[in-house]
Amino acid sequence: MANEKYDNLTVLMTTGKLNWPGDSIVALLMTDVTFDAADVTLADSGGTRMGMVPIPLRSVASTGSLLGGAVSFSNMPKDTDFQMLIAKDMGPGTAPSLLAFYDGDAAGEPLRLKNNGTLIVRPEQLLPAEDTGQGAWVTI
Repeated sequence: MANEKYDNLTVLMTTGKLNWPGDSIVALLMTDVTFDAADVTLADSGGTRMGMVPIPLRSVASTGSLLGGAVSFSNMPKDTDFQMLIAKDMGPGTAPSLLAFYDGDAAGEPLRLKNNGTLIVRPEQLLPAEDTGQGAWVTI
């Protein structure tokens, strides 16, 4: 999977404003977003939001990776290139604060469904031999 970090992730972490396990962290499924590391909020990224779900099972690995479980988006159209943004939900009336960007799967292909249905996105597994339900969304 393509995995890019927004500059904002480093700012939030170094200023103590990101609590990965405790904050409201969400995955946003988008279309027509082009990655720009300088984007800070969802409003900066442009594009169209197709769905938003919380990332379950969040923890921080001893290696510094931000771990979490898989997310799924139902009722998505086929033959559409999607991008997924990881963000800190700042609450009603405030644009989510961007952390990471995904635009491809493990084979380097765009995030896309062959048929209308549910798109499930799993983070990179750190320990594939263990069935923890967690993987790395962001490696810092």
